[in-house]
Amino acid sequence: MASMKKHDNLSLATSKRVAALLESQKEKETVEYSGRIVKVSSTGTWQLRALLITNKAIYTLLPSNVSVCKRRIPIEKLGHITVSKISTEIVLHVPEEYDLRFQSFNKDEIMHDLGILFESVTGKALTINTVWDFFLNTVARTKFDSPIGTIADDDDDSSTSVAQSTGGTATLSSMTGAESKKAPGEELDENTRAHQLMQKKKMAAEEIESDEEHEHKESAEAQEEIKLDHPEDAAVSPSKRPKVNLESFDLLSVLGRGAFGKVMMVRKKDTGKIYAMKVLKKHYVFAKKQVTHTKEERNILSAAQHPFLMGLRFAFQSEHKLYLVMDFYQGGELFFHLQKVKRFTEEQARIIGGEVALALGHLHKLNFIYRDLKPENILMDDKGHVCLTDFGLSKQVNPENQFTKTMCGTPEYLPPEVLLGKEHGKAVDWWSYGVLLYELTIGMPPFMAKNHRDLYRKIQYAPIKFPKHTSEALKDLILLLLNREQETRLGSGPDDVNAIVRHPWFEGMNWEKLLKKEIEPLYAPPKTGSKSDLTGNFAEEFTDEPAIDSVVPESALGGVPGQDAHFDQWTFIGSAQGAGMGAVGGGSVVPRAKKSASDDEGSIHDDD
Repeated sequence: MASMKKHDNLSLATSKRVAALLESQKEKETVEYSGRIVKVSSTGTWQLRALLITNKAIYTLLPSNVSVCKRRIPIEKLGHITVSKISTEIVLHVPEEYDLRFQSFNKDEIMHDLGILFESVTGKALTINTVWDFFLNTVARTKFDSPIGTIADDDDDSSTSVAQSTGGTATLSSMTGAESKKAPGEELDENTRAHQLMQKKKMAAEEIESDEEHEHKESAEAQEEIKLDHPEDAAVSPSKRPKVNLESFDLLSVLGRGAFGKVMMVRKKDTGKIYAMKVLKKHYVFAKKQVTHTKEERNILSAAQHPFLMGLRFAFQSEHKLYLVMDFYQGGELFFHLQKVKRFTEEQARIIGGEVALALGHLHKLNFIYRDLKPENILMDDKGHVCLTDFGLSKQVNPENQFTKTMCGTPEYLPPEVLLGKEHGKAVDWWSYGVLLYELTIGMPPFMAKNHRDLYRKIQYAPIKFPKHTSEALKDLILLLLNREQETRLGSGPDDVNAIVRHPWFEGMNWEKLLKKEIEPLYAPPKTGSKSDLTGNFAEEFTDEPAIDSVVPESALGGVPGQDAHFDQWTFIGSAQGAGMGAVGGGSVVPRAKKSASDDEGSIHDDD
């Protein structure tokens, strides 16, 4: 049997609450793996979880309070595993109950550890199936698919937690109380079947509500002592953690400026790590009616777990400003490099486009529409890998009604259905993706005009022309993406990104290696001067500015609520295991000339 290396990424082995949870079990359990995942629920919604694997069982816990156990699956109950080769999605099949579907960038560690533990417990090898599907909903059995008699009232998201008995011993107790079950093989009467069917529907509907209830009930003292920024200090309670605020950082350089604030390169004083800090002025956010969009951006950043999506490391606020601290990408904006090289070769664009497609597919899986894809919102690291950033216009849609009517985006990248005020969904991103591939390989957008009226007419009616050097495969892909009928546009159906990755232009692409960043990009940002110069790939008009946190003038403060009025859930301390100095910064840092329809960042938007 293979050796077992512990991957306790959240340091749960040192958690007193997890220790109490495990001590309540009949047999001794030891922590073998821990990590953050995004669980996909029965209804298709996504939920943040802490995944704990011991030598005996698999647990899903609330990240904010790991004493709350959402589900426990004994190792021996595993049937097999299905894992996607082109996304971070994985399904643990549990034949006697229902499956656990989630996404994690550490899926290889999870599969490796479960394989060893399963063999140790059962004496058999664990079957792992790999598939080329981006979404695994077609292979995952939910509560609705499970035999009615197998669903107990205390399963999955009807939570269990550590309760203190009078003797002071921690025990694992149900918060809902399971009813008596029928013996195996015994027929269920109609009343019992109807009750259990209603119970399944109720459990699925209450998954999100259950999370929110626990989040609000837990006091600061009851929150779990996981400090992701410093795993070695995991036993420190939240009340004793050092606060993260503006004083925690040295302000080094301005990277860009937009409608609501600016982006600066900063250094965290205690670790020396380089980050990008996005500073938003509250009075601008309120004046532009962008409170909802701003909060949505923060939520997406904190939830994103993908190699080609920007991740949030810290968030805090002052009386007049909001601060988002993200990874710093030394390569700067893709648009900055496109301006210098004029256009990329198809071979270079294929890797860039492949990474962008995987990022969009991941957002769509979480029911987010990106809505502002353009070179200005794609960052590069020092090796040439890309990262989508600036989620200010993104919107989460209902899985059962994945459409919206908001007029938003960048003019040259808007699809016909948005211009016509029609309902639109995730297919708008694949139109923008087609415009992006055209601009990357040809050097300009497919539709250009001196004014918006002429531009919008061309988007709706003008033929799409290609230069002679464009390959037939790329022409075909772009024309399928720029299909003016959104219902038949490539990627518009349930296959979403799978339809894109199967196109002949991507023939030969190893998507699994691409996801793991094991394919070396054919374009890398040029090295800029000395090693200490990290801003050479950013526009000098910004980097020459002094890096200061400017004072908001009194005249702009009238009517702006205090810091807790609308942003009471803003503060965030996440994992510091991101890309760090060699990786990336956020925001639209080089506005495209004459791109803006209603603000300084080159995007237009109405209220949702």
